[in-house]
Amino acid sequence: MDYIEDQEFKDVNFSEEAILKEGNYQYCIFKDCSFAHVNLARINFIECEFLGCDFSSAQLGDSGFRCVQFNDCKLIGCAFNHCNPLLLSLNFKACKLDYASFNNCKLKSTGFDSCQLHEADFEGADLSKATFKESDLTRAIFRNSNLTQADFSTAKNYTIDPEKNTMTKAKFSYPNVLNLLNKFNIEVVSEF
Repeated sequence: MDYIEDQEFKDVNFSEEAILKEGNYQYCIFKDCSFAHVNLARINFIECEFLGCDFSSAQLGDSGFRCVQFNDCKLIGCAFNHCNPLLLSLNFKACKLDYASFNNCKLKSTGFDSCQLHEADFEGADLSKATFKESDLTRAIFRNSNLTQADFSTAKNYTIDPEKNTMTKAKFSYPNVLNLLNKFNIEVVSEF
């Protein structure tokens, strides 16, 4: 297995122009690269940074992402639940993660900063101490998820059933916290 360290890849379309070699990529930076529909099996990214990259529908089976930062990336439909769970440590900033699957992933302390997570699936995920700073969670799925001390204080458009998730000391802010009452089909009225 190849070992690639401290390299920068810029404007590379791995789905057409180049083949990403199987192996371990450590301390590498990928700028404006396309991994769309690429099979990333048996590739490990360790302490790498992805800037403006497209991972739409990339195949993540048996790939590893340890201490990886995604900035302004498109990760639509990515199945992170197929990654190697021992090498899963991620942070996202200004990323599009619509339809991404995080089923049963251990994402403790993961940061989702200014991300779009429409219909992302977090069923069974451990999101304890995760932050969803200014993220849009429209129709995201939270079921049997561990949200202990997770921070939703600046997140929006979430619907979470407190009876189907562990939410001890999770943080929410008004008025979005009212979304926790959606299942009860009640009307909240404020008096002034």
